[in-house]
Amino acid sequence: MRVEKELVVNAPVDRVYALWTDFAQFPRFMSHVESVTPTGEQQYHWTARFGPRKVEWDAKVVGLVPNRSVTWRSVSGAWMARPGSVSRRSRRRRKRRPTRR
Repeated sequence: MRVEKELVVNAPVDRVYALWTDFAQFPRFMSHVESVTPTGEQQYHWTARFGPRKVEWDAKVVGLVPNRSVTWRSVSGAWMARPGSVSRRSRRRRKRRPTRR
């Protein structure tokens, strides 16, 4: 299964990136995530609830590009054996037409 979602976030890039790399804060803005606990060097234990089902898995961050992207993969044997990433993409600016007064 592939899930893609695009969001427009009106905030400075460095603040957004800091939030996306502070995994323990995820329960503040992802309602299904109950906790994210560090377990080692760039490894985390996740607990989430999908409907009535509580699930837990371990994941490792495998790529960090400052202010650009975060990439992770599940640790072998994890229930949710999926890689994932979040990346920043610049919005194209629309050309403005000159206005006459």
